[in-house]
Amino acid sequence: MNAPRLPGLQALRGLAALMVLLGHILAEAEHYFALPLPGDAIPWTRGVDIFFVISGFVITLSAQRYIGQPLAFFWRRFLRVAPLYYFFTTLMVITLLLVPGAIKDMLIVTEN
Repeated sequence: MNAPRLPGLQALRGLAALMVLLGHILAEAEHYFALPLPGDAIPWTRGVDIFFVISGFVITLSAQRYIGQPLAFFWRRFLRVAPLYYFFTTLMVITLLLVPGAIKDMLIVTEN
């Protein structure tokens, strides 16, 4: 049994993705061009919070068909998530080893 598509939920996912994307674009542009850009007052990072709420809802929906079979549920989640996680983590490590200058400078501010 497949869960319904829930168009409103998909629209909310799109909004969250757009918020995260715009937040990253603004942060990177401000970092590399060293100038403040409009839009800083908007909490773009709340898109991540929206994703967490949506993920919890979707996982709860998908777990309903595994009532009484928790190991089957966790195993299917692992098989769905782990390969991409390990692939992209490995890709990032290789990139950082080959291009160590790709690590963005971090400014640590301390208050006196």
